[in-house]
Amino acid sequence: MGQTIVEKILSSHSGQEARAGEIVVAELDYVMAQDGTAPLAIRAFAELGGKDVFDRERVAFVIDHSAPSPNEGVSALHKLMREFSREKGFKLYDIGEGVCHQLLPESGMVGPGSLVIGADSHTCTYGALNAFSTGVGSTDRLHRPGRRADFRKNVVQSPRDNQVCLQRCSAPRCFLQGSDPAPDWVG
Repeated sequence: MGQTIVEKILSSHSGQEARAGEIVVAELDYVMAQDGTAPLAIRAFAELGGKDVFDRERVAFVIDHSAPSPNEGVSALHKLMREFSREKGFKLYDIGEGVCHQLLPESGMVGPGSLVIGADSHTCTYGALNAFSTGVGSTDRLHRPGRRADFRKNVVQSPRDNQVCLQRCSAPRCFLQGSDPAPDWVG
């Protein structure tokens, strides 16, 4: 049987044939953090003795979640992000430039076949572009200071192997959203 799009992307980025159930180490095309997660990554980077990011052209911070800043504490975090990105020489999308998940595809950083991680749970939306993308913890975002960025991933089962069926509720005022059954699925 042929490979799924996820298997193809992970194969092309790992240099080996990736199949469901296997663990692969794959090179990343792009990494991103937003203003709710980047400050944690910056602190972890410093604690790990980081000197430089793996590739200035493939890293971005986006200030979009608390923009404009609602208080002095958040303003201090925004300042920290600006200073860190300027010092390390990578792209920072500042207040008013857009939302992270719209900015990266529109700027050409994410496209079909890309492998992207972001310190944001909605990073997986790049799958709509035929990319493989996933959210990671803030400290995972800059976990390999000064080295090639790679990503360890257990290749996921395809939807054809694991199907979930949702039935619409017929009761009045009953609305089912994608996030409603998720807690039950993950235990």
